[in-house]
Amino acid sequence: MSQPADTPKSRRNIIISLIALITVAVLVISLIASGFLLGKPSPQGSPSESTAAQSQPSGKESSASGGNASGGNASGGSDSAQQPATELDPQLKQAVENEHRKDPNDPRALGSVDAPVIIEMYSDYRCGHCRDWSLNTLPELQDLIDSGKIRVEYNSLPILGKDSILAAQASHAAALQNKFWEYHKELFTNLPEVTPQALTELAGKLGMDTEKFAADLVSDETVAAISGERSHGIALGITGTPAFLIGYSFISGALPADRFISVIDQEMQRF
Repeated sequence: MSQPADTPKSRRNIIISLIALITVAVLVISLIASGFLLGKPSPQGSPSESTAAQSQPSGKESSASGGNASGGNASGGSDSAQQPATELDPQLKQAVENEHRKDPNDPRALGSVDAPVIIEMYSDYRCGHCRDWSLNTLPELQDLIDSGKIRVEYNSLPILGKDSILAAQASHAAALQNKFWEYHKELFTNLPEVTPQALTELAGKLGMDTEKFAADLVSDETVAAISGERSHGIALGITGTPAFLIGYSFISGALPADRFISVIDQEMQRF
């Protein structure tokens, strides 16, 4: 079989191919020298650590700026391993701040509107991890609430079916009588049968006007409020409960109190 003629055109193609190979080799060497191909971490973190991350029972922490939240002592102590809070993207910062209601008369909030760290809680009354956090972790934060360091704002995110939605509407009806937190605790301590009658009876045991409660439970205003909060939470990318915005850090899952306080302490460094 005859060989193709060695024409000027073929020689030109060979030269172009060699130049391309040399260029690629130089690029690879440069990336290796910079550490990019040696596993150097990205400053933005993985998708599972973003503010749209799904919650996990064990808890996962991430900062709105992309860095991980780490240890500290919100009661005023120091931690030599504590990392400084990273600089925030202005748009992310504004997006987080837009979540805060900061209403001094908000019946679903604990703590001062001037607290340096505001915690947004997204929760479902049929969620076991939400129950654990509300009954075990929240009481451990009371001193920080009372001292004005943190504020907790509750947001309904009923994602576990129709009973979750009705229980959320019941908590809203309790809030309309300024009995939200008492009712909230009872729902988590001993959730009754999720029916209008049983939920109204529980309201009566807590000293509420049961006629008003029963009407508020299924009112258009209550239904719209809970539906709106549920849609908003899902739009934020939250698909599991509990979930929290602690200052500018996002946590999915029920962290124990010590780790929760560590994140609070890191957020306080921003002020």
